[in-house]
Amino acid sequence: MNQQAEIRYLNEKEDWQEAGNEPIQWTIMPERRDLGEFLRRQGYCMVDRTIRATISLKNRDFSRFCRIPLEQIKGPEERIYEIAESSFLLDSRFLMDASARTEEIKEQIRLFVRSMGEIHICRCKNEIAGFLEIVAGEKIQEKQAFIRLAAVDEAYRTAGVALSLYAGVADLCRMRGIQKLLGRISSRNMAVMNLYATLGAAFSLPQDVYVRG
Repeated sequence: MNQQAEIRYLNEKEDWQEAGNEPIQWTIMPERRDLGEFLRRQGYCMVDRTIRATISLKNRDFSRFCRIPLEQIKGPEERIYEIAESSFLLDSRFLMDASARTEEIKEQIRLFVRSMGEIHICRCKNEIAGFLEIVAGEKIQEKQAFIRLAAVDEAYRTAGVALSLYAGVADLCRMRGIQKLLGRISSRNMAVMNLYATLGAAFSLPQDVYVRG
């Protein structure tokens, strides 16, 4: 595979016909059971339910959560690839189909990491322990930013790296005048959901993810 998996939103059955080349992934709203059944008939299966997390930054101070300094690096280093590959093998964003091999998933992860822009890291013992990428909202007036990808090395997950990363980026965005920091996470990932909750996030807009069976 030399291209990232294509993800499409299925709002009506007509969207399927317009897509042409049958995208690798479809996402639907959970209440649209008719669309879920339609996708199953087309050979797809549900692999995850994701949810949007929104952290309000206005008049907030996240510095008390920042035990480890935040750094920005110019581009993904090999250490970032290593952390990502060990963290996202079960992440639906990188599944091409329900039976995808490990090497295929790793290739999708590497393509994604290679495309990252603004990357922030935390270090432990002079080693990159975790990273987080943010992207600005498409419209300036939206005053919001998105956490596109974030991961922490398993060896450092009890050291407060994740909370320092998210809180540090939240504080950075707040100082830039951004009012909301958003992310989309798996509802199965309770550790990340609890992290967002600690930072005062609100959860909304669940989506079901389907891939080819």
